[in-house]
Amino acid sequence: MPEEPVYADNMRHIRNYENFCPICPHCEKRNYFNRADDFETFRPIAHMIVSCQFDDCRKEFHINADLVNSKYEYLIYDCSELMKHKQYMYCILNLCQACEAYFSLYIRAKLVFDSFQKRIFESLEQLNRVLNDLHDNLSQLSYLRLRNFVINHFLISPEINSIDEIQEQVRLLLNRDFTNTPPRENLNVIGPDDLRRRFLLLYDFDIHEIRNKVVHASAYRPSREVVDNYYNKTREIIFGIDRHFRIDDDINNYRPQNYYLV
Repeated sequence: MPEEPVYADNMRHIRNYENFCPICPHCEKRNYFNRADDFETFRPIAHMIVSCQFDDCRKEFHINADLVNSKYEYLIYDCSELMKHKQYMYCILNLCQACEAYFSLYIRAKLVFDSFQKRIFESLEQLNRVLNDLHDNLSQLSYLRLRNFVINHFLISPEINSIDEIQEQVRLLLNRDFTNTPPRENLNVIGPDDLRRRFLLLYDFDIHEIRNKVVHASAYRPSREVVDNYYNKTREIIFGIDRHFRIDDDINNYRPQNYYLV
């Protein structure tokens, strides 16, 4: 009879944005598998057979039950482990990057994913061209310009019904008039009340400024109190806003019935 597969205890996994870290069920040592180098995929691991990384073991075992999180969620959740090891500078970097990742996801969803759901794209080539142009433009934007585009886009909420209108919105990413900071009072029209409160918190949030203090020559070292404050505010703002939008980062989950691009 074939041997029963041996699984790592998924309740003991450490899973984060970069790594998947199970405990080998044979030798009880924690393994550190890097998603890029060891798995060569960034997809969630539903099932994989791996070999223990320790020379005195090297036995095979099965892993599963990976987390299915968006990039911004991983970056926020990873802060728990960083704080446990008192790596507060890295927490600030993660939190700011999480905000930027959410802004980018919002923009992709509103410009491309929603258009995909409305059957605007006529071919896979057309979709990929827009996604590539969007990626190139997003990569040129700082935290503030990303944030401002999200706020300005939400305030205007342009109707998009054609490829030309999508491409125009993609071009606006590099238009400083559209990525300048709007007057704070403009946000007072946002509803419902809870969403307006969170957008105002986002408007006043200075995570990018403390991130700059960490990475620049002064190499600022924040205290746990400072990090706790930014961690809690990031969760309140980003998770609170997404409770309203419920953005999915997989374009396939926006696919309407019987709509296939070739």
